[in-house]
Amino acid sequence: MGQGRFLEGNHILRTDKVSFDGKEELSPAPTPLSGSKVLEQLQGISIIFGKKRRWEDNVILPYKWKKRSIFFNLLYWESLLLRHNLDVMHIEKNTMGIRRMLYRTSRVPNKTYLPPTSFTMSSKEKEVFLKVLESIKVPDEYAYSISRSVHLPTRNISGLKSHDCHILVQQLLPLALRSILPKNVSSILIELSFFDIMMHLPVHLAEEAKIGGQVHYCWMYPIERYFEGVETKFNRPVRNDDDGVRESEEGFAIFSQIGRGVGESKMFELDRTTFMQAHRYVLFNCDVVRPYLKNHLETIRRRCPRARTMDIERIHNEEFPNWFNTHVKELHRKRYEQVSEKLRWLAGYPLNVARRYKGFNINGFRFHTKDRERNRKTQNSGVVVTAKTSSFSSARDMNLVEGDITYYGVLTDIIELNYYGHLKALLFKCDWVDVVSGRGIKKYYFGFMLVNLTRQAFKNEPFVPASQAEQVFYVQGNLNNKDWHLVLKNKPRKLFEMHGGNVETYVQSEPLQDQTLEDIISPGDGNVTLERTDILGMEIDIPFELTQATENDQGNDVESEDSDEEDGANA
Repeated sequence: MGQGRFLEGNHILRTDKVSFDGKEELSPAPTPLSGSKVLEQLQGISIIFGKKRRWEDNVILPYKWKKRSIFFNLLYWESLLLRHNLDVMHIEKNTMGIRRMLYRTSRVPNKTYLPPTSFTMSSKEKEVFLKVLESIKVPDEYAYSISRSVHLPTRNISGLKSHDCHILVQQLLPLALRSILPKNVSSILIELSFFDIMMHLPVHLAEEAKIGGQVHYCWMYPIERYFEGVETKFNRPVRNDDDGVRESEEGFAIFSQIGRGVGESKMFELDRTTFMQAHRYVLFNCDVVRPYLKNHLETIRRRCPRARTMDIERIHNEEFPNWFNTHVKELHRKRYEQVSEKLRWLAGYPLNVARRYKGFNINGFRFHTKDRERNRKTQNSGVVVTAKTSSFSSARDMNLVEGDITYYGVLTDIIELNYYGHLKALLFKCDWVDVVSGRGIKKYYFGFMLVNLTRQAFKNEPFVPASQAEQVFYVQGNLNNKDWHLVLKNKPRKLFEMHGGNVETYVQSEPLQDQTLEDIISPGDGNVTLERTDILGMEIDIPFELTQATENDQGNDVESEDSDEEDGANA
């Protein structure tokens, strides 16, 4: 279609005949018209508008112009580098030309045979594709329930709104296609599809991005959010409202009053194991306690000079809460140093009665426990936390390994520890995937991350501060192996962190790993398969001769239009 003209003059894909239409692209890109040039072409021409005008009242404009834009009445319009901006959200339909090997043929009299393209799916593959989409549960405010729009008996998808189509194309389509089509085909559909109903639009997107910046700087969503006096879907109250953040005293950040419970809360009695695990986690993650943690470790090393590092860590975990309680009481009694009242309450253990929630809004996300969402169409129990951790890679490892580790888990409980009304800590209890040994996590091509939810670890350390939790959701990676799940990280719909600041955006999950055109297409390698040979094509009840005549007529029209457009651009 000539889009290769917009590549750089020495680009390697200009000479790639095999991967495209069989021709080298030697033509330069057309020169964009400036505002001054457009006005020059329309100088002295008057157009009459209205329903009562006669066709002969208006002259035929040169260069196929239809009218002089009213925006040129604005004094600055002529000088703008980007006078019109394409709406990326509506550019979502695949474009593709027809290669000779995919031309219609005649196999049976009075019928036309359509060969199957490389991305054509068989009936069984369509069924698998739809079953994957049907099984997907997404978080609240992410999208409409896609599964309700999937109709397996008729093998189609219907009833989606524009936002749902955007989510389907940008996020869910790659998940469903990855294991159905061959890699060389799915890579093109996942990474390089332009999703445009008009063939000439995608070639302008790169130039517009150079001038106007990233797409979320140019569209109307941020503007609509702040319309005063006009209710839009962007300025309604946020469904996942977390009531903001109420700051805590320095050193006690883990006790920050943040978030809002969903539904009724209940009081319950903590069992001994949960009580100690939760209290120990609070102590080990409270900034004001860190000097005492170091002090206790040094005490153990002096007491057990020949002990292994793993044994020292185990003793430290088991003995620190009691040691800390006794140590703080002793400091306060002998007044060796100033001990705050909050520190004394923290060292004295919490109440053995805690508050339990089944859902909680925090950090812009809505979290549900696994039990609460069991019969729901949405998934809000996926948790991800990135933390600097010291851990052992195996039971035989003698040394601690430190580094930032991303932990994936499923939320099983939400509890609020109460230190006699003076301090309250909200904790998420999760079943964590084994990400340290590597048995529960692996990376797939296209940047997919897979986790095995049955491979669990850290059962003695199940808690994490709710304030540090972010949300993911899991999609079954293979219908034949239900243990492995693909991971998609969710983001609050209203915020996107970039270069240290918050930028309004419409992206709701992190994109897959970026690839370039050269990473996927090997120019001139000759290994380009456009037709599937393992499935049958389609026969339509139209004589082959009739389709040939129609195709020839359309081809002549298109060639004539392309020639006229090039003449206008060159002029």
